[in-house]
Amino acid sequence: AAICAQAAVRGGAGLTTVVCPRPVIPILQVLVPEAMCRPLEGADWEELLRGKSAVAAGPGYVGGALPLEAILRSGLPAVLDAGALTLMAQERHLLSLLRPHHVLTPHPGEAKRLIGSLPASPLDAARALCTMGCVALFKGASTVIAGERLTVSASGCPGMAKGGSGDALTGLIG
Repeated sequence: AAICAQAAVRGGAGLTTVVCPRPVIPILQVLVPEAMCRPLEGADWEELLRGKSAVAAGPGYVGGALPLEAILRSGLPAVLDAGALTLMAQERHLLSLLRPHHVLTPHPGEAKRLIGSLPASPLDAARALCTMGCVALFKGASTVIAGERLTVSASGCPGMAKGGSGDALTGLIG
């Protein structure tokens, strides 16, 4: 969550709010002092989402199905990664809430959990994810983005293949 929030702030998101368990707030406020923090416990999701322009959910996600459902139903653009993708694979009804303003950013393991079996081609994997009604950014050696069109980005580098780089990507997209 901290890496995601740092990337959002440094990427120009402006006011950034992190919703997290109360014991994590002091840690996040040290790591990302520019971000506002709100406790997850007892959160009123309608109120928390009011006035926001986008949502990044997933890195460090521990909120359960109800917060994610509120995010998906809010009409806000949202990028979903990590814990949010894992929850969606477990709570399959959430997949029916995906819309074109939602972006999924799975690596191959997350994609396999979402679509059942992983196609051999990254292009086919991204297309399969996109059929859920959203934009899919399939992470790998070459990133494939499937939405209104199919785009391949081969400009990545091995430095991105480390823990936390996906969290930073989620924050930047958000």
